[in-house]
Amino acid sequence: MWLGIDFGTSNSSAARLVGGHPHAVREPISHQPFFPSCVLLVPPNGNVEIRDRLVTGVGAERRMLLFPDRFRAELKRNLGEPWPLLLGGEEVPVVDAVGSVIRSLKTEADRMSGGPFPNAMLTVPVAFGTERVALIEAAARTAGFAEVKHCLEPEAAARYHLYVADGRGENEEVLLVYDFGGGTFDASLVRKEGAAFTILASAGIEDCGGRDLDQELSRCSAWPPCRPASCPPRSRALSPPRDPCARGAPRARTASRMMKDRRSCACGSRRSSAAAASSTN
Repeated sequence: MWLGIDFGTSNSSAARLVGGHPHAVREPISHQPFFPSCVLLVPPNGNVEIRDRLVTGVGAERRMLLFPDRFRAELKRNLGEPWPLLLGGEEVPVVDAVGSVIRSLKTEADRMSGGPFPNAMLTVPVAFGTERVALIEAAARTAGFAEVKHCLEPEAAARYHLYVADGRGENEEVLLVYDFGGGTFDASLVRKEGAAFTILASAGIEDCGGRDLDQELSRCSAWPPCRPASCPPRSRALSPPRDPCARGAPRARTASRMMKDRRSCACGSRRSSAAAASSTN
């Protein structure tokens, strides 16, 4: 059996096939069809290994205010960095942190299905590169998957649109996939011919997503207001806030979330990408 997984900057999703139809895996605390892509390393307790002290998803978010220096979100942006995460003064390999989130998805999928999923199909951005693809596949293996494959996110979105959303699996089409995510923006032109999908063109901005809009809106909502002369022209393509308690962030997050949600529904959300990945094999 294959589990389709879409590991995102803000949230991650997984889907399994039941009777030929994809069903989303739900987060056990919030019961939402997505898991926040974050971890929290609880303080040491005896000889418990670091990997076993990582809390993920909503559980990590709820402990964030107790241990802010042990919390990290947006893990997807850390893939490929040459240094580990520093959580509460302890070093945590990025692969282990990403793997803990994927393990949470697998654990809940196994529980819902009544049996283990041995294989995973991951969706990855077109511009991810071979190094980061290899790292996220390694993270999936640390989560307990025996065989791991990947497909491109635009292809997954196109498959969902053609096979699931519209039921037009036999038609030949050219689709524009507009993917505005939590940490990246990508646009891809995808051609479907028979059962084959070809990425005709793809472009995007790796450091401009919903989280970056959060920071920009937070800066605009701060008091006193930021004057153009004192504001950086475009700070690292709207680099994301690393402080979870940044002033104005809760108020700005709602506005940017609405903006992101409107754009995500055009060509497939995290759920559709995971659903398409689950049906790829």
